[in-house]
Amino acid sequence: MSALRITKLKDGEEIVFGPIRSTQTSALSVRASDEGEATHTSQRTVCVSNRRVIVESGDAVITLPNQDVKRVVIKQNTSKTDANTFNLLRVESKFGQKIKLEIPGIGLERQAELAAIFPYAAVGARRGLLGWLEDLLGD
Repeated sequence: MSALRITKLKDGEEIVFGPIRSTQTSALSVRASDEGEATHTSQRTVCVSNRRVIVESGDAVITLPNQDVKRVVIKQNTSKTDANTFNLLRVESKFGQKIKLEIPGIGLERQAELAAIFPYAAVGARRGLLGWLEDLLGD
C-alpha cells in the first residue's frame, strides 16, 4: 500500500522524510428536523521525497519541486529525551509560498541529507524577534 492516497510517485522517486498524517475534526451546523450533531473530519498527509514536497489535504494535492525551495525552517528539540532531533516546520518557495510541514523527530545526523535534497535552499531555524513571534502566534 502506498504511503500517499492520491499522488503517484515517479520512477526513481522515494519518500525521504515522512509521511506524517494528521486529522482535524470540526463541528458542523446542520438544520434538520432531527436534532443531532454532525462533524467534518479532514485528513492531511505531508512528506518530502527526493524530488518534491507533497501535501495531500482532502482531495487536493500541493506539490513543490525541491529545486524551487529557497528556505527550509527547522527547530531543534531541546527536551532531554529528544535532544538529538529536530522538527521540519515548513518550506518556503522562491515564489513566496509557505508550506507548513510539521514533520517531527528527525535525527540531527540527517541535516546534511536535508541540505542535499534542497540544493538551492537555506536550511535553518527561525531566529530573532520574528522567529519568536512566529513561535508564539503560529505561522
